[in-house]
Amino acid sequence: MTKNSKSSKQSKSVIKMKIKPAGLLLVLVLVLLIIFIALPRLSSAAKASPISVRKTTFNSAKNVNLIASVPAAVVAGKPATIIAQESVTTMPTVQTQTIGCGDNNLNNLLIASISQRRLWVCNGPQVVYQTAVVTGNMNVIEDASPVGTFHIYAKETNLYLRGSDSTGSWNDHVNYWMPFLDNQYGVFGLHDATWRAASDFGAISPYSSNASHGCIELPLAAAQWIFNWASIGTAITIES
Repeated sequence: MTKNSKSSKQSKSVIKMKIKPAGLLLVLVLVLLIIFIALPRLSSAAKASPISVRKTTFNSAKNVNLIASVPAAVVAGKPATIIAQESVTTMPTVQTQTIGCGDNNLNNLLIASISQRRLWVCNGPQVVYQTAVVTGNMNVIEDASPVGTFHIYAKETNLYLRGSDSTGSWNDHVNYWMPFLDNQYGVFGLHDATWRAASDFGAISPYSSNASHGCIELPLAAAQWIFNWASIGTAITIES
């Protein structure tokens, strides 16, 4: 080997040693550049609004559910949003019939109207008896007369009706008692209300604090007549 060739090889070795640190520096610069570009996006993603779901709450006569909708995806680079929706559940309603027994085809049916404050006793479409009534306080959910069709499941005389709710408590003696519904708010039925004046029946608004606790209150003579006429299983339809 000549001296020139040996010198040439040493020169190439020095060049290679110089290139390696430069390459590492270039890689480091590229990594820093990538981090610099990606950092704002990562920060933006970290600041996205969290998803929350509120529990069901109750507000007087309606059941309010606040539900946070879950965003499906980010579209066109825009952040997903949470939308609060109100789901309202109200007391069940039925279509109001013609005054009286209307198109009824049942042999025995009681129809009570909350808005008209009246009850009709039906034999088919024929009205065999009718009376003014007092219905429940529609401003208080547990005191609102239930709307729908129910059936009398018991008949009792000479007893006390005891209970309590957000409006207070009561202990009322009744001569005739015909319950037709037992739910989370208590027992609902037909009964006389001798503590009321005769002029109260048909005159008390269902949105008055003087309305009943949900039962259909009757004058004494009407309660006696219906008690004798109705049997266990007789249907009663309560309309709004």
